[in-house]
Amino acid sequence: MKQTVFEIETHVTDGEPTKVIGSIRENLLAIKNVLSIDVSVESTFASFKIAVEFEDGAQAKTLHRKIMKALMSSDRISIRQVTTKLNDIF
Repeated sequence: MKQTVFEIETHVTDGEPTKVIGSIRENLLAIKNVLSIDVSVESTFASFKIAVEFEDGAQAKTLHRKIMKALMSSDRISIRQVTTKLNDIF
């Protein structure tokens, strides 16, 4: 199995940032093949570092979509930036 880290920067648009991020973090940890999540919160901005494992590029792509879908399903945050090391995946 390969591993990489998806880095996602967000902005909390509604609610108490630590509570909103905590809830989202729990939802992301429930996704299969998510190993760990480090979150740093500064004011209303949060940076997620999501460690994942996968077998191949197709599985990594599917996993990334699940993570993004989970983040976009919340109307309390907006996504500012997404960073991934493609050489870890392909």
